[in-house]
Amino acid sequence: MKMNYKSFIITFFMLTGCYTIDAQEVEQKKNTVYLDVSALIVPPNRLSIGYMRNFGSNYFAGIELGHSIDRYNGRSNGDSEDYMLFAYRLQFGYIFNPNQRFQNYVSVDFIQIHHTETLFDDYFKSSERNNQGNEVLFEYDEIKFKREKIAFNVNYGFFAHFNKSKTFGINPSFGFGVKFVDVTFSDPVNLSLRDEDSNFWDFGSRYRKEGQQTNINGNLQVKLFYKF
Repeated sequence: MKMNYKSFIITFFMLTGCYTIDAQEVEQKKNTVYLDVSALIVPPNRLSIGYMRNFGSNYFAGIELGHSIDRYNGRSNGDSEDYMLFAYRLQFGYIFNPNQRFQNYVSVDFIQIHHTETLFDDYFKSSERNNQGNEVLFEYDEIKFKREKIAFNVNYGFFAHFNKSKTFGINPSFGFGVKFVDVTFSDPVNLSLRDEDSNFWDFGSRYRKEGQQTNINGNLQVKLFYKF
C-alpha cells in the first residue's frame, strides 16, 4: 500500500506539472497586430498595419500592408496630386529574452513599394545622356511619376510592454540594407530642356532622378502593438 500511495503522489505531481506547463503555453500570446506610427508621419505618408505570429518562445514572422490615405498628401516639397502608394513587408525575427517585459530582437525583412503621383511645375534629371555624354535635365508643367522599390533589411528592435500581462506596448526598430529603385516619368506636358547649373542637392529627391538605382537603405519604424 505504501508503494502504491507513493506512486500515486508521484503520478499526481507529474500530471499536475504537465498540466501547468500546457496551461502556460496556452496562455502565451502568440498573435500580434500593430500600427506603424512612423509611416503616418514620414512623407509620403501612408497607413500601415501588420500582423505577427510567434513560433515557440523566440521566433516570430509577420506581414505588413500599407496604403496611401489622401491623394493630395504625397510630395511635401512641391505641387502634386493623385498620390497612390501600396507597400507590403515580410519579416522574420528572433527574440533574445521572450520572458521579459522589455524584449530585444533582431530580424530580417523584405519590402516592396509601388508609388505613383502626378507632379506639377518642376524638373528631373533624365536617365539618358546627350550626344556629348552629359546629363540632361527636363522641365515640365505636368508629368506622371512612378517609383518601384524593393529592399532587404537587417534590423534591431525591442518590444516594450506597457502592462504586466504583456498585451500592448510600443515597438521601435531600426536597420540597414540594400534597395533597388526604378523611377520613370511619362505623359509630360510642356516638356523642355533645363540648364545644367541646377542646385546639386536637389538631385537627392526621389522625385527628381529618373532611372534605376541600387543603394543603401535605411529602415526606421515605431509601432504600437496589441497581443492576444
